Amino acid sequence: MQLSFNTELYIIYIISFILVILEQFLKRKYIEVILYFFCIFIILFTAFREPISDTGMYINVFNQMPDIWNLMNGKSLVLDNFPLELGYLYLNSIVQLIVSAPQLLFFVIAIISISAYYFLFRKYSPYMALSFFIYLSLLYIFREIVQIRNGVACALVLYSVKFLYEQSIKKYILIILIAASFHLTALIGFLFYFINKISWTRKKILLILFLGLIITQIEWIYQIMDILGSMGLLYYRIAKYQGDVVAQQNVTLAKYLVYCFILGYIGLNNWGNRAKGSLENLLLGILVFGVLIQGSFHEFRELADRVSSLFYTSLFLLIPIYLKCTKWKYIILIIILIILPFYFYRTVQWMYNPLQ
Repeated sequence: MQLSFNTELYIIYIISFILVILEQFLKRKYIEVILYFFCIFIILFTAFREPISDTGMYINVFNQMPDIWNLMNGKSLVLDNFPLELGYLYLNSIVQLIVSAPQLLFFVIAIISISAYYFLFRKYSPYMALSFFIYLSLLYIFREIVQIRNGVACALVLYSVKFLYEQSIKKYILIILIAASFHLTALIGFLFYFINKISWTRKKILLILFLGLIITQIEWIYQIMDILGSMGLLYYRIAKYQGDVVAQQNVTLAKYLVYCFILGYIGLNNWGNRAKGSLENLLLGILVFGVLIQGSFHEFRELADRVSSLFYTSLFLLIPIYLKCTKWKYIILIIILIILPFYFYRTVQWMYNPLQ
């Protein structure tokens, strides 16, 4: 009996739920091994899943791609036909050299994204299974199932935090550029360098929360788009969403307030090493900018979600690190295990009805 796509998603999620509970009792080395094989399972599922949403577009691009030699010799012509980032186009052509099957392309992309999360969580998360559970709850469907180029960007931009924190600036820059070769929004990851220079005190957090609530009442983005459009300066990737009823929905206020609450709760408590240059301070600062960006682009959900998700990935590390430091660990963990499954269920339903 063949399981439905939704059923398979729920099975993966239930396994991750169980692993979060087991993590509280098993030694770390066992969790790392279990999650290693769990990631292989997720990668295979992601690569060989049924086509849905944007997948059809990616399959069409793959099937029409020239081989890598023609891509290198006729770059301008190819870019006219396939207005996508060069890194993604070259990956398509390289895969075409091996086999003309888009599933291999999806397999390679899944390896890049999910492996980046695995190795980053293994190094910095005190609760790896919880990090994966939060990732599966908040981002997996949106990025690894639907918007795969942005998924690679999110994974690599978060992975760049490793090199920024370790002061390996050249490697940090390289990772951001590789991520941008799949999706240009990754370039905003260069803000992490400046975020790392700021000490995110309680006063600054309160100021950001206040600004975040104010900017949700300001409508500006479509006026700017009209001005840039009349001048011929509006970036075509943004212009193509004009008139799209899905893309131009407002950010859901309730969802935005949840992120504000998380920022306020974690940011206004004393925990861990919050000094400038620490990992905790860097991750908190990244979350701060996620709240600001999502609030600023609240009129334009497509843009707000794609950009802010690059910052909200910090929660995959920030929440487990915070739980390690707080005496309320088990209470908060239970709340997470109760609330996030509802969000995951809603996301599964969203795939088939993006207007909800």
